[in-house]
Amino acid sequence: MSPKEHILSIRKNYTGEDSDINAAGENVVSHLTEMLTIAIKELAKNIYQKDSHFIMELIQNADDNDYGVKVEPFLKITLAETKVIVENNEKGFDKRNVEAICKIGKSTKSLQNGSKGYIGEKGIGFKSVFRISNEPHIYSNGYRFKFKTSENKKLNTIELGYILPEWLEETDNEVNSGLTTIVLPYRKKMSGEEKAKIKDIHPTLLLFLNKLTRLEIEDREDSRKFFFRKERRKQTIRLYKDIYSGSDCYSSVQDFFIIERKGIAVPKSARVDQRSDATETKIILSFPLNQNGDLNFTDEQYVYAFLPVRKYGFRFLIQADFILTSGRESIDEDSL
Repeated sequence: MSPKEHILSIRKNYTGEDSDINAAGENVVSHLTEMLTIAIKELAKNIYQKDSHFIMELIQNADDNDYGVKVEPFLKITLAETKVIVENNEKGFDKRNVEAICKIGKSTKSLQNGSKGYIGEKGIGFKSVFRISNEPHIYSNGYRFKFKTSENKKLNTIELGYILPEWLEETDNEVNSGLTTIVLPYRKKMSGEEKAKIKDIHPTLLLFLNKLTRLEIEDREDSRKFFFRKERRKQTIRLYKDIYSGSDCYSSVQDFFIIERKGIAVPKSARVDQRSDATETKIILSFPLNQNGDLNFTDEQYVYAFLPVRKYGFRFLIQADFILTSGRESIDEDSL
């Protein structure tokens, strides 16, 4: 089955397109479609308090992807005048990935070694892009399709635009066929404040990602580029940050001492619903070092649940499988 045939078959399974179905069956499908679409739309709108979280989700998805041997996994985010372009050098989408992204609460990520954390837990992931785009496009491994939603209140019908793929006959002229590319045409022009949230992503984000070693952010309108890269050493990680603004360049290097405790048993009495299958977990502490290699406790640091949550007053970074509130803005204190 070709990628196009696969997309068309998913549409048929959802809508009954080109199928023999009577009037009563059409009414049932229409009613279920309306209820499901309303539920998906409310979830996508309310799950995040900040529009920038869609970028965090895409970063996490990229870190979960599979990469070829001797490939340096990277993600590039480009803020263009009319769209956001996200590029990743993963192996590319297969049938399972496509079918998973066309569903709610479905993930191809599996429980590994009895440990389940932030990854894939909330089941919303990619759907967060609808906060900024009504028509996200995906190009990967021969697949090219989009999801299309409408905010036209005059329409009498509600479609499954959030999960119903539509084949793209043409390719965006900025798409590199060797990469997985997500193009997000703006629903409305992104504000300066929203852009600032994205450009404010800190290189320490790379410390706790398992695969990504390089992150690039480009703002074409401001002519600024941000390059973050990590280099693993024996018990430290070195982070490189380069910022280009016009002809100017600012560069910095920061080392972090890493303490990692793996295989921490989780007794049944301590498990919660979100981690009911988890039998073990791990905790990582990361201590900033100064230029002499000594511990530097000058600045307050973020607490992480694979991605930054917020600051709690600690002078070192903590990564753990914390239970988060639905918006992933803070730790759920009821779970502690």
